[in-house]
Amino acid sequence: MSTKITMNGVASYIAPTVLETDKKVTLVYGLNGTGKSTLSNYLLDPTHSMYAGCVTAGLKDAQVYVYNNRFVKDNFHEMDKLKGIFTLSKSNKHAEEQLEAAKQALKSQIKTREALDKSIAELINGAAAAKTQAEEVTWKIKTQFSGGDRVLEFCLEGLKGTKGRLFDHIAGLPLPDAKPIKTTADLKSESEALSGDKAQHLAKLPKLASDHVSVEKNLLWSQAIIGNQDSSVSALIKRLDSADWVSEGIPFMDALQKDGDQHCPFCQAETINAAVSKAIKGYFDETFSNSVAQLKQLLQSYRVKSPLRQPLSGFLDAPLMGQKTAEFEALYGQLDAVLASNVQMIEGKIKSPSGVITLADSAELVEKLNVIIEAVNSAAKAHNEKINNKAKALNDIKSEFWKICRWEYDQTIVAYSASVKVLGDSLKARREELKPVEETISGLKQKMTDLQKDTVNVDAAVAVINARLADLGIDSFKIIRHGENTYRLSRNGTASEDFQSLSEGEKTVISFVYFIELCKGKRSADDVAEHKVIVIDDPISSLSHIYVFNIGQMIKQELFNSDRFSQVMVLTHSLYFFYELTDIKKERRDLTQKLLRLVKNSSGSQVVEMKYEEIQNDYQTYWTVINDKQQHPALIANCMRNIVEYFFNFVRKQDLNNVFQSQKLSDVKYQAFYRFMNRESHSLGQNILDYKEFDYDKFHEAFKLLFEVSGFSEHHKAMTK
Repeated sequence: MSTKITMNGVASYIAPTVLETDKKVTLVYGLNGTGKSTLSNYLLDPTHSMYAGCVTAGLKDAQVYVYNNRFVKDNFHEMDKLKGIFTLSKSNKHAEEQLEAAKQALKSQIKTREALDKSIAELINGAAAAKTQAEEVTWKIKTQFSGGDRVLEFCLEGLKGTKGRLFDHIAGLPLPDAKPIKTTADLKSESEALSGDKAQHLAKLPKLASDHVSVEKNLLWSQAIIGNQDSSVSALIKRLDSADWVSEGIPFMDALQKDGDQHCPFCQAETINAAVSKAIKGYFDETFSNSVAQLKQLLQSYRVKSPLRQPLSGFLDAPLMGQKTAEFEALYGQLDAVLASNVQMIEGKIKSPSGVITLADSAELVEKLNVIIEAVNSAAKAHNEKINNKAKALNDIKSEFWKICRWEYDQTIVAYSASVKVLGDSLKARREELKPVEETISGLKQKMTDLQKDTVNVDAAVAVINARLADLGIDSFKIIRHGENTYRLSRNGTASEDFQSLSEGEKTVISFVYFIELCKGKRSADDVAEHKVIVIDDPISSLSHIYVFNIGQMIKQELFNSDRFSQVMVLTHSLYFFYELTDIKKERRDLTQKLLRLVKNSSGSQVVEMKYEEIQNDYQTYWTVINDKQQHPALIANCMRNIVEYFFNFVRKQDLNNVFQSQKLSDVKYQAFYRFMNRESHSLGQNILDYKEFDYDKFHEAFKLLFEVSGFSEHHKAMTK
C-alpha cells in the first residue's frame, strides 16, 4: 500500500511538503517544533478547515487511528467515561463463521474495486496528460502574442493566467468554414492603426481622370493633311511627297524674302521669285493651316488632361496601399510610358501632317489604377469608421484573431478530442463495472454489521487492558466496566478515580494501552473496518526509560508484527525511541520500514529521507541544530541549554554558576545568553519570548566561550565540525 500525505499552508508547513511511503512501517524523527503534532492532528481530523491546503492519497476506505495529545484529551481529560472497545467473542460459532466468510468476500470485492479504481485513475490521468500536452501546444499563442510588441495582447485578456483556461477557450470555438483570409500580421496592422499616433482619419485618394481618352480617339490622327491641289506646284509636291518638307521650309523662305533674297532655302539657288513663292504658299492654304493648328490644340489638350498630374509618391505614400504598392507602381509606369509615346506620335504628326498615326488606348490602364485607388479608399473608409467606433473595431479584430488561431490549432484540438473520446468511453465502461462492485461491498458491510451484533462485547478488552497494565507493573488502578458500553478508572475497587489524579507517566501508559486495544478492537458494534492505519505521535514524552522500552515492545509486537493493520506510522522526538523501533536487520528493514526526518528552518518544515547510518544520539542532534543558522531561534537556544545541562551537569558534574561569573562571560553583550541558560524550563520552545534578544552570532560566541573558560574548547571544536 502506498500513502502520500501533502502538508501545506498550516503551522510550520509554509510550502507544500510531501510525506510518501510504501512500507508497512514508517518512522519519523523530528525535534520538538518541527511539525509532528500538526501532521498527526491533520490525520486525526483531515476535514477541518485549517487543513484546506493538505491532501492525502492512498487512504481511501482506511480507518485511521491517531494517538496524540488530542486523543488523550478527547478520550480521558474531558470524559467521565471511556468508550467501550468492542471485541469478537466465540459465543456464536455459526455467526462467526458467516462473519469470516463475509470478511473474505469483502476483501475480494475490495481488491476488485481497487483494480477498477486504479484503472479509472489511469484513464483520468491519461486524459489529464492528453490535455496537458494539448495545453502546452496552444500555450504558444500566449508566448507569441503577449511578448514582443504586444500589439495583439488584448485578444488574450482573461486567458493568460493558466494554460488550461486558454486551451478550453480555443477548443470551445467553432471551426471556421474556410481558412480565414486575414493573417495575424494583417490584424496587427489594423490594431496598430487604431492606437497611438496612427489612430487618425485617412483622406481619400483622387481617382485618375480619363478626359484625355477622347484626344486619343480623335479621327484627325487617321487623316493625311495636304495642301491646295489647284496650286501650280501641287503636282510636283504630290509626286515627290514632299509637302511636309516644303511646309517646314516656308518660314525660312519668308525670312529670306523679307531681306530681298531669292535663294531657295532647300537648294540654295536663286530660284525663289515672287511667283514661285506665291505658288508654294498657295499650296498650303487656310484649310491646311487650320488642320495643323487643330493638331497643336489636341496636343495641348492631351497634356493638360493627363491623368498623371498627381505624382506617383502621392499614391504610394497612402498608409493603406500596402500589398498593392508594387502593382500600382507598375501600372503607373506603364501608363506614363503610353502617354509619353502618344505625345511623341502627336508631335510627329504635327511635323508631318500628311502622316497617319494610331495612338495607344490608355483607358484600360487608367481603369486598373482606379480600381486599386477605389480599394484603398474603401479600406480608408472602413478605417475611419473603425476610428469612429474603436471598441467595435477592436472586438472585430479579437474575433478574427481567434478564428485564425482556431483554424491553425485545429489539428491539436481534434487529436485531443479523439483521445479524450476513447478514454471517456473506457472510463464510462469502468465506472459501470464499478457500480455492482460498490453495491456488493455495501451489502457485505451491512451483512457483517448484522452478524457482528451477535458476536461482539466490551468485556474482553477490559481484561486485556488490565492484564497489560499489570505486566507493566501498574497494579494500583485498573479499568472496570461502567454501564452498557463504557469503562471507568478504578483504584482499589473504587470507580470514582479521576484521570487527573494520575501521574503523567500513569496517564501516558493507560491511555496508550487503551489506544492499542482500540486499534485491535472496534469502535462500535457496527464497525466493520478492515483497512486500518495507525499513527502514533510521541507516546513517551513523560515516561521513564523502563516504560519507554515496554511501549516500544508493545508497538512492535501488537502493531508492526500484526496483519490487522495496513500501515503504522510513528513520530518521535527521541532518537533513543526511534532507534528502539528500527529493525536492526537491513534486509527486513529495507523491506518493511521507511525512515524519515522532519526538519524546520526559515523555509518551514520539510520531510527528508533518513538513512539508518544517520541515526545519532540526542546529544549529537542538539549540536547539529545549533550549527545550522537557519533553524528557529528558540530551537537553537533551547538546544544550547540542553547541551549545557547534559555536558556540564551530568557528564562533568560542574557548577556553572562559577563559570558564568567569569569576567569574559560577564560582558554586557552576553547577558541575553546568560539569562536564557539560567531559565528553569529546559524543554519548551517558547522560552525566548522576545526574538529581538536572540543574536545567533553573539549566542554562538558566548556558547563557545563557555567551553573555553571551562577548559573544554577541544570538545566544542570537535562537535562543531
